[in-house]
Amino acid sequence: MAEADYLATPVHEWAQLFERQALTSELIREFWKESVPRLTVPPPAAPVEEQTAFEDQRHRLLLRPLSRFLLGDDAVDGEESAPPPSQVCGKVFNNGDPTYSCRDCAQDPTCVLCTECFRQSVHRYHRYQMCVSQGNGGFCDCGDFEAWKGDPTCSSHKPPPPEQRPTEASPEQAGKASVLFSAAMQYMLSVFDRDASTLKIVPLELDLGREHYPARNQRYATMAYNFGVTATDKVADTVAQVTPCSQEEARAAATALKKEGAAILLYNDITGCDELLKRLKPEQSRKLRRAELHVVHAHVAAHQLFTLRLVRHLREMLERRPTLRPLFNTVMQQTVGGSELMPSMLERVMACDGRQWKQARHETHLLLIQGMLMDMESKKYFAQMFTARYREQTLASLPSSMQDQITVQDLSVQIYTVPSIAHHLMAEQDALAVVIGTLVDELRTHTHGGQLVLRPVTSDSAARRRFECVISCLTDAKYLLSVVPPTQSDKLRAGVRRGLDMLLELLYFCEGMEPVVRAQTAHVLYDPQYELQMTLSFSLAPLVNQVLEWCASDRQLLVYAYSAVLSKLHSRLPPDKYFQRCEVLRFGRRLSVSPLSVMTMPVSLELPLSRLLAGLHLHLAAHGLSYNSSEFASLEDRVTPAQMLERPLRALVVDAQVQSGLWRRNGRWLEIMCSWYSLPVQVADMRDRDLQVAQICASLMDPDEFVATLLFRHGAADADGTLAGEHGEALPEDDPEGERREHMDSNMADLLLLLLHVFAERYHPGVGQVTKEQCLENEVIQFLCVKPMTHSQVAKQLSEADSGMLEAAVKRVADFATQQDFRGQLTYHIKPGKSSSCNTDNQLRIYNPSRQNRFSQEQRLRRLRRQRGESACLPPPPAPPFQPALRPARAILTCDVTLQVLLQQLNRMFDAPFAASLELILLRSLFLIGTALNEEEREANTDEPEPFCFSGPAQRVGLVDVLQKLVGNPRVSPHADLLAWVNTKLNRLLGRTAAASDSQAAASEDAGSEQKRRRAKAAALRSRILGQMQAQQKKFISENMTALAEPEEAEPSGALSAERAAAVTGSAMDLSEGAEPDRWPVCLGPRQSARPAAPAEYTCILCQATEQVSSTRPAMVMAAFRAAVDGAVPGPGVHGGQPGAVRAELAAPAATHLQLRARHARRLLAATL
Repeated sequence: MAEADYLATPVHEWAQLFERQALTSELIREFWKESVPRLTVPPPAAPVEEQTAFEDQRHRLLLRPLSRFLLGDDAVDGEESAPPPSQVCGKVFNNGDPTYSCRDCAQDPTCVLCTECFRQSVHRYHRYQMCVSQGNGGFCDCGDFEAWKGDPTCSSHKPPPPEQRPTEASPEQAGKASVLFSAAMQYMLSVFDRDASTLKIVPLELDLGREHYPARNQRYATMAYNFGVTATDKVADTVAQVTPCSQEEARAAATALKKEGAAILLYNDITGCDELLKRLKPEQSRKLRRAELHVVHAHVAAHQLFTLRLVRHLREMLERRPTLRPLFNTVMQQTVGGSELMPSMLERVMACDGRQWKQARHETHLLLIQGMLMDMESKKYFAQMFTARYREQTLASLPSSMQDQITVQDLSVQIYTVPSIAHHLMAEQDALAVVIGTLVDELRTHTHGGQLVLRPVTSDSAARRRFECVISCLTDAKYLLSVVPPTQSDKLRAGVRRGLDMLLELLYFCEGMEPVVRAQTAHVLYDPQYELQMTLSFSLAPLVNQVLEWCASDRQLLVYAYSAVLSKLHSRLPPDKYFQRCEVLRFGRRLSVSPLSVMTMPVSLELPLSRLLAGLHLHLAAHGLSYNSSEFASLEDRVTPAQMLERPLRALVVDAQVQSGLWRRNGRWLEIMCSWYSLPVQVADMRDRDLQVAQICASLMDPDEFVATLLFRHGAADADGTLAGEHGEALPEDDPEGERREHMDSNMADLLLLLLHVFAERYHPGVGQVTKEQCLENEVIQFLCVKPMTHSQVAKQLSEADSGMLEAAVKRVADFATQQDFRGQLTYHIKPGKSSSCNTDNQLRIYNPSRQNRFSQEQRLRRLRRQRGESACLPPPPAPPFQPALRPARAILTCDVTLQVLLQQLNRMFDAPFAASLELILLRSLFLIGTALNEEEREANTDEPEPFCFSGPAQRVGLVDVLQKLVGNPRVSPHADLLAWVNTKLNRLLGRTAAASDSQAAASEDAGSEQKRRRAKAAALRSRILGQMQAQQKKFISENMTALAEPEEAEPSGALSAERAAAVTGSAMDLSEGAEPDRWPVCLGPRQSARPAAPAEYTCILCQATEQVSSTRPAMVMAAFRAAVDGAVPGPGVHGGQPGAVRAELAAPAATHLQLRARHARRLLAATL
């Protein structure tokens, strides 16, 4: 057959067959089957670069007939008028493309605009965020009404008038499109849906027969497939070194590998191709690591490269003609042979996703986006098939060859973020249960005894990468729950319940994961890995918060979730030995507690199930429910408050003890975990939730037993209930270094801080009577009290907060003004009336400042108070009222155990040896008492039936008298202002204002007289020391008169001037500085004399060491000292009589023994001072 015969375009033949209704997809595929190999495979003697010479001919003879047959001659020649643009932009983002998200109008952060649409929309005047796309299948959402709260379209994609809207395709065009699309998709599947082991054989549906493959002319190709190669220079160098081709040919192959995703390196027989493959294999592990090399039949290679262009051509036609999209969707829903038992075309395309190379997979995804995701009905069908195959597609993307590759699973963000589709899938197909269940089934293989164990996964690189890939299922679940509907149907509620069951199974695996026990005697040998544990917790936190929002919006779902969590926690309780309670008689009460410390117990910071229970409990009151409601009281296996408290309390205690250095032997990794436990981005989901569990249990338990449990868990009491320092401050025989007492003091300080947290932390909706706006205002105040901040600094500190809510909160609590420094930067300054809400000791909520920030905050607040003429005291700020369900938690400060603990610790201030931990105990005790007094004062002005009262019980146990006795005590002087504030408020609440004023005045007089006495003592001591030094100086001058007079032997006797006589009787320092340079040598100062050549011996004033001073020997060390005793103002300096002058000048480096003796003398002098 002549070349002109089989190269003739078949448009007229197809049109005639279509008119007779005889055109089928098999005829079009038969045309490609015969024409593609003949057009694309070069002759045997042709070089590799001739492959590109056939590209124009391939496009003209194979692709243009498709457009001419379907759209007509005018559309192909460009004479047809351009159709109106699609209502949905749909521009697919490549890697590195800029994207814009409107903070005011977007439904979620995944709703973005391209640059062109953003510039033509009103969103450019709103608050927007610019990001960079990662090229994982996202496209512009302009025109999608479900993606935006307002202004969904730009000026280019506004809905056209009814008369200009594109009409549906004509019946003739619909028939042609159905045949053409069906032929193209079946042809694509026959080429792409193949394993690498079968590439040497032409598939049966594309085989031309044996007459076309004579043995001597049968040809093969060595091909390279791109699976992530980006360095084309290395590819070109490797091909040029290994293959018999020029540098230009190698560069052309590397360019084709990057552009098309596949490149033919050699045409030859099978032996030659296999030899080239063997030579390339060593280079594959170095320079071609992300490429796959195969020997392919020449006809198979031709069909692969043509199919890639065919898919791209179909996408371009669908982009130009949006009316063809419903027809494409119809074809994708068809099954092979019309049988419902066979998979549809879309399912087969998804199934072969993992067998395609990178560029082929990318072109297929673009075709699916353009053909099915631009229309709502098509997108819904795609979402249904996607969910039905979710598990299979996820498991197919887990092998190492598919990791870090863009697969069809990455299109989940395009369907699960659409609220109507997400709710439909959860109601009809249990999408939430399918997505989370896929992750649960994969993690079940890494459990031991029903608990997740990740350490073996961390040590295995392949298992670790597989785990990191499968964890993306949590992101898809987050997409499904991103929008809470105003009302939930029964089907939707049932679907969410099934998904919640799978989530609870996952949280059950993670509860108490990777426990740690304190190393008592030796340091751990190595630090275990913790990255996977942190990754899992970080991924679970937003999903748990979304579940809480769904449960809070529906009472039935809340009851179901709370009951299920109570039962799950009961089955995950620690061993019974940690709940064995014993009777402890303390403070006149018999308490039933478990006397164990966390230092002997396994502790885990991963408690997602307990934290979910805390979040659910805070929403019970809004629906008229409580822990003791009939819906939960009938449960047989629910946790008690004491059991509920156990694990979160351990986490809180360990966090405090690690910061105190009591777990140093466990290695650096535990310190990192605890710092991550309190990070601003995680503290709301971890540490705050554990604290809320403690507050809930404090409201449900007996307050004395609750505080006693805290005492034992902190290790602040022995097994018999003995507190730190209760039996005196003498060191016991088994603790000669006082280490155990120091630990108990540190634990007592941590206990007081935790009590303060439980009582005072109320800035959370559901805990205190506050709103989200008020909570955000409080956090902004804490940051601005450290220093003025710019808007970007505030936004960075509170990155998780809603941007609009954050801006409103900042404007309410701060003024935007110029900073008073050399920069003149515009910053937020806290308003005068708002600084009183700052908490300088309570390290709560997102605000967890460092020690330096706390010091800066305290100094700034004191300065602000002085500027306003107020006292420099920083008392605890008033806290908002508790929610009614949590008000019983306030009893922890008025119970007998707490009052006796405070009394016993304050009594230690009179006789205990000074220690930093003891001062911290004092500060936190006063802060805790002040917080309780604020609560009592606030409720005194309300009509509460049972108001909170702290002053009465404090007076009954003698705490008020101890506080009065501490006034004027030198040990409490650093916190005297806070003590005075506490006593003033106590006396006012007890009605003892007058007596308090007299006692405060007397205390002030005593403090003033004590200060005067100390200053007088310091002045007398200073005078005595100066007198001793002057006496030594005069003695030195009188004893060394002969040596000093040697240079003046030529002068007549009696020639001693009046100045020299005055110098002899005066100070040696005055002599050296005031003498004439021609009479006396000056050893120091700006008028220093030249050193004499003759050796001379001098005696040090301080250490009395005698040394020779010459140009070759070490110089004499001369120094003067000043000191301040007990804060007294120092007097005039010794050297030169100038106030505050301290100088030490060395003529040359001093000798080592002289340095040691001078240093010893300085130490003796310092000890004397």
